Order: sequence, then structure tokens, then C-alpha cells
Amino acid sequence: RTAELERLLAAGDKSTADTLFDGLLATRQANTYHLGVMLKACSGSDVQRALLRRAEEGGVVPNVSTYNVMLGQLRFEGREQEVAELRAEMQRRGIEPNERTQAVLARPEEVLSRQRTAELVRLLTLGDKSAADALFGGLASRGVADHYQRRVMRGRKRALRRQAASHGERIRE
Repeated sequence: RTAELERLLAAGDKSTADTLFDGLLATRQANTYHLGVMLKACSGSDVQRALLRRAEEGGVVPNVSTYNVMLGQLRFEGREQEVAELRAEMQRRGIEPNERTQAVLARPEEVLSRQRTAELVRLLTLGDKSAADALFGGLASRGVADHYQRRVMRGRKRALRRQAASHGERIRE
């Protein structure tokens, strides 16, 4: 089933993957491998948290790999307070960090910045302006948006203004 989930997600069929995973949860056949695959396909840490709660209700016991995926997403989003809270949860549950955990936690801000910028560019290239705005807004509100991300988003606004002007419209700031 893990390979099937991976295949569906690679093909861009998240809806069918969600249905398959929900079925595995309902029949209590889901495991941490399935959960890990689905966590990686989540759009953000809030979605990951909700998925983890559902998985636990379906009998899945999270392990260090589960937490590594979630820690990585929280770091990407600049949610360092939540990283600390998740680490405390791991400790309360007796889940020992491994080398991967240490690598996720030690990832330099410069690397995270490049990943954030690349994701903004990817979202904008796909035309997913609302997701780019949400990502950038979250980064900015947490004080981790840097000049690279600001430049990408300013460039987007300039492009929208040019497009609107070519159609005789004005864009409000």
C-alpha cells in the first residue's frame, strides 16, 4: 500500500491517495510508513498536525520518522516555537531523536531561506498565487521572510500590475 500511495502522489492524484489512506485508517491497517508518505504530501504543518491526529485515532503510533517530517516542515515555515513544543512532545512520548532529527534541527537558516525562496517561485510559476501569499504571509508574520522572498513577491506584484495595465485595469495595493 505504501508504494500505491507514493505512485498516486507522484502522479498528482492526492485525492485518491487521501481516499486510500482514509480506508487504511478506517480498517486500522495504516502504519507509520503510510503516514510518513502522506505527511510529506501535506501543504503545511497545520495540515500535518490534523493528519497525525486522525492517524493516531486510526491506531497509528507515530515514530521518530513521523516527527522528523513534521519538524522539517515547521523549520521550513519558521515556526521555531512549535519546533520546541514538538521536541518536548517527542520527549514526553519517549521518542528518541536520531541522526536525521539532528540534521533537520541543525539545517542552517541560509539553506532554509533558499528552500523557502524556491518554493515561492515554484508556487508562483504554477500560478498558485494564494498559496504563495499564504506562505510568504506566514514567513513575514514570524519575522523570517528575507530579502530574497520579498524580492520574489515584489516581482509578482510588478508582473500583475503590468498584466493589468495591458488590459486597461489598475491593481490596488
